[in-house]
Amino acid sequence: MPPRRRKHQKDAGNKNSNSSESDSVQDPRLRPSKSTSSPLLRITVLAVLFGVFYYVGLGLRNITRTIPDDALNPLNAQGSSSPASTTEYDELELEARDASIFRVQELPGKGMGVVAVRDIQRGELIIRERPLFVLPSQVTTSPTDLISQQLSLLSTEDQHRFFNLSYVDIHLAVHPHLDEDDPENILEKALAIFQTNSVTAGDGKAGIFPRMARLNHACSSAFNVVYSWREREGVLVVYALKDVKKGKELLTTYTDTKRSRDQRRAYLNHQYSFHCTCDVCSLPDLESIRSDQRLMSMSEMHSRFATWGSSLIDGEEAIGLVRRIWEVGGEEGYWSERGRLAADAAWVAAAHQE
Repeated sequence: MPPRRRKHQKDAGNKNSNSSESDSVQDPRLRPSKSTSSPLLRITVLAVLFGVFYYVGLGLRNITRTIPDDALNPLNAQGSSSPASTTEYDELELEARDASIFRVQELPGKGMGVVAVRDIQRGELIIRERPLFVLPSQVTTSPTDLISQQLSLLSTEDQHRFFNLSYVDIHLAVHPHLDEDDPENILEKALAIFQTNSVTAGDGKAGIFPRMARLNHACSSAFNVVYSWREREGVLVVYALKDVKKGKELLTTYTDTKRSRDQRRAYLNHQYSFHCTCDVCSLPDLESIRSDQRLMSMSEMHSRFATWGSSLIDGEEAIGLVRRIWEVGGEEGYWSERGRLAADAAWVAAAHQE
């Protein structure tokens, strides 16, 4: 898998810890209600909400077919952020479920990646994982000491899972003569692994998820799974954003990809040290230019839409932007933000009721 760095510091907004890259508008319950509703506004909101409920409903129909939560996740549902190694029984259960959905294998030019072993339907739960350990995103003490403390609490098997992950090692790149297997450099390697693979695990926290960490990146319409952190349960979940055929790679996104191909590649090369060759980045130049125009247009409209929370635009313009973002996203095949977009449209409608 292409090495990744500082994933937990990726662009704010991607994420639903991952899935939604858009700016969210201010909660209308915190601002005065306006009396500027119109039939057009109401009809538009209803149309948008109908679309998202239909879209999400297809996914939920598939989600309900999955194994019950307590069978999928024998881990502590309270979501404690303290380190906790899985038991041998738990690990066997998770491995068996994973093997029925995907396999991790070597991919040409990519290193390790995740490949579907059967057809996967949109909305299907793919991974449900508790972190090996969680650390604050910002620390004032030695990060290597913190990581060392957490690793000492893991089982030998979980330590192996941690050290088996890919990484970008800036320290060794600057000092190539150093032996990364030398005991004195083990902590530097551990820090590099954490920086490469950690993702958001709640406000101000980042965690290590060895199974999810095998997912490679793709841009715009090319990624087919999304992940998010569930604070109450203390788990990270990965769902299929689209139908995925047997033999196809499962791909997520590491950043907000609503920017040009050159900008995306520059960011990914700087942060994660790889040159993106996903289906969108590999488009012929003319098609890539058109894709870039759609993506940057969506980004600009999201920024404009976010100003509704500051009363810089009225409700009808806000809903008009929602409709246009929805349309352009459909043209691009960029669907991951539609849930957040519909929710924001609902807030706008609520604030404009008479």
